[in-house]
Amino acid sequence: MAFPIHPTLALCSILVIAGCRKGQPDSASDTADSIPSSVGTAALCTVRGTVRRHDRTPVFGAIVEMYDSQVPNETREALCASAGDSICRPHDQAEEDGQFSVTAVVTEDFHLDAIGGVREITPETTEIGLAGRIFSSCPTAPVVLTLDSTYTVDVFMVRVQENAISWKPAEHGITRLRVTSRAGLKWEIQSAAGKAMRSPIVYGMVPPGAAQVHPGRATPAALVPGDVVSVTADGSSIEDVPHTGSGDVEILDRGPSIGPMEKVAGFTGWVSQVYARIIGVHGPGR
Repeated sequence: MAFPIHPTLALCSILVIAGCRKGQPDSASDTADSIPSSVGTAALCTVRGTVRRHDRTPVFGAIVEMYDSQVPNETREALCASAGDSICRPHDQAEEDGQFSVTAVVTEDFHLDAIGGVREITPETTEIGLAGRIFSSCPTAPVVLTLDSTYTVDVFMVRVQENAISWKPAEHGITRLRVTSRAGLKWEIQSAAGKAMRSPIVYGMVPPGAAQVHPGRATPAALVPGDVVSVTADGSSIEDVPHTGSGDVEILDRGPSIGPMEKVAGFTGWVSQVYARIIGVHGPGR
């Protein structure tokens, strides 16, 4: 995974281990001009704990982030600078035993999130877990983050036979279908928010719960060799379990067109991109 991972944090004596250091000036020379007045309501907090699954097994490599969106940037920078910038490490990667340590500037309420536990379900489907807790004060004891199987990531194997467009895993719905030719976009449909389209779909026919984006209300031109059919899933599923994924296939001159299996070989790299995207949505850097 290509993440900016920080090692286990080294804490200096100016912090109370697993506690908070209130952001008060160290001397009269620390004036309001150098440290924002809101610093007094914020504190440096260090949280240690373990990331695990429901079966209590530790999750190696899980990404943990602690953040408080209510802390102004200038307050965060001032406190971190007064303590030593190396102290503030709001991100960490769980060790082999699932343990982590994070330190950040927080106020009364802050979030502690973890994402990881990537497990292959099938060659085309991978599961990603997510955990999150909200604290009203800095915990003095180690905490436990238990991952729920919140996301499923798919590489769809798309098949086109005559006008029938299908994909595997068929049990997972899609939210968008596009057909492009060498000249550009040919047909595009998308599902309503929170809904999913089931496999198969007949080219040119809009399934229930979906809308045609292009070409307006007109009927799209017939499929021809060289057209590319792509499907995308973005946060919806038939089973109400959020999943994301994509796949495409180019229509051949003869017989059914099936997406190449070589795509599965690049699945790990693609999952890494989705992994980073989920972190961006659910654990934005602060």
